[in-house]
Amino acid sequence: MAIQIRRGPYSSFDPSKLKPGEWAVVTSGDPQSSDGTGLYICTTSNNVKRLASVTELSDLIVSEIGDTLNTKVDKISGKGLSTNDFTTTEKTKLAGIASEATKVLIDTALTTSGKAADAKAVGDRFDTKVDKVTGKGLSTNDYTTAEKTKLTGLPSDISVSGETLIIN
Repeated sequence: MAIQIRRGPYSSFDPSKLKPGEWAVVTSGDPQSSDGTGLYICTTSNNVKRLASVTELSDLIVSEIGDTLNTKVDKISGKGLSTNDFTTTEKTKLAGIASEATKVLIDTALTTSGKAADAKAVGDRFDTKVDKVTGKGLSTNDYTTAEKTKLTGLPSDISVSGETLIIN
């Protein structure tokens, strides 16, 4: 089955010559469109329907593509879609923790033996350190699932004093 398409100016367009299933493209002079173009199809003998002008068809395609694009997100290399939503509450909680703060627990046995000051001095030295890992250094990595889990697990009554995290 051969599909035929007729094309040319509206002055040469004769709908009665179209066969069922045949298309016609009016390239100029179509009185039914503002740009003078038109797309027609013959569905049955002597039954020809105007579908759209080139401009109308172009506008429709752009509109449909735009609507579809509005449901998409930009691809970023190394990232994928995630349901690990970082909430405002979590962001506020994290912002309240001082940079490089660590959780310091002072053993009650040390407190009663008068060694609390020594324990705090050791803790203070560790507050400025991180574990060394071969091939890694300090960075500003993205918020990970492990970090989210850790943050979610922290009590809500946390306060910060300098670089010390206090759990009330």
